[in-house]
Amino acid sequence: MIDEIEITAEIKKELNEVLNNSAIKTPEKARAVAGRLLRRGVQPTWRLIREILGTGSATTLQKAVNQYWSELGGYLDKLEKRPDLPEKLVTEFNHVWDSALQLAEIHAKAQVEEALEKIQKIEIEINQKNESLIKKIQEEQALKIEADLQLQQLKTEYEVQQKTLEQYGKSHQRLEVIIKENKKEFSVSLSAQEQVFAEKNTQLQQTYHVLEGSLEQAQQQLAANKSQQEMSEKQSQEIIIDLKQGKQAELDRQAKQYDSMLEHYSNEIGQLKTKLEVAEKQLRNNNNKAQSQHENNLVTTTELQSNVTMLLQSNKQLEKKNKDKSSQLAIQQSELQKLIREHTKLEVRFETLDFDK
Repeated sequence: MIDEIEITAEIKKELNEVLNNSAIKTPEKARAVAGRLLRRGVQPTWRLIREILGTGSATTLQKAVNQYWSELGGYLDKLEKRPDLPEKLVTEFNHVWDSALQLAEIHAKAQVEEALEKIQKIEIEINQKNESLIKKIQEEQALKIEADLQLQQLKTEYEVQQKTLEQYGKSHQRLEVIIKENKKEFSVSLSAQEQVFAEKNTQLQQTYHVLEGSLEQAQQQLAANKSQQEMSEKQSQEIIIDLKQGKQAELDRQAKQYDSMLEHYSNEIGQLKTKLEVAEKQLRNNNNKAQSQHENNLVTTTELQSNVTMLLQSNKQLEKKNKDKSSQLAIQQSELQKLIREHTKLEVRFETLDFDK
């Protein structure tokens, strides 16, 4: 069995000067290598030649190999047509040529079969990779469509949230205006009620003082009348018996009149006290209502502020989700571009293999 690695090393050593000479062109170097390979019973191919040269395209090297075979065939034809050469030498040359052709044909068939097997394996691999790439591309496209739909849905939700936020903002502004107006009206109403209460309180106090003064005067008058009555009783003890029936009735009438006046003044004072308590109770109720309304306004304002805060947080979450989806979409698009580039490389590789074939 021919050891191609050993032959390759020997040829590199023999043609070291030629191979390292930049003045000699690649086709000439290729023909020289082909001659060395043929002398060692190895079929010259562009792959072996490129392995030895370390450079050269497949087209250039194959042309050099074809030219070498053409030149060798012409040389052998000349040998057959020269009568001065011994017949034995010509026969040996023909035998060498036939052996070379057979060897070349056998080696070529083996290389072709090997190349076909490799191409079939590569085709199977490429088809599998193409199917995998197509599947991945379809999956990526489906993911992209789904991501686009989700992104559109998020945009729609974001727009709805924005509109809702704007509506809440407008409602909040209107409520602030209403609250300010209510505060202003409440302040004005409270001031008016306080002023009315102050006036009523002043009037009640004045009436109370007047009634109190009248009560004192009535009590003083009653005391004076009682004192005068006592004096009269003391002074008139002698004539009481004679005038007992008439004077006693008059005295009883005056006493009843004094008692009635006293009761009347007491009732008026009680009514004034009741009115004063009612006014104070009404003022407290008004203050409580105003305080309750103010607290309700504060609760409503707090709720609105909480809703606005929640909407802002929801808006931030939507923006974050939108950014995450955009990042995922960018990553997926990048992976899709990589897959497309890999697919393109495989197509180029497949085309190169077809060309070599």
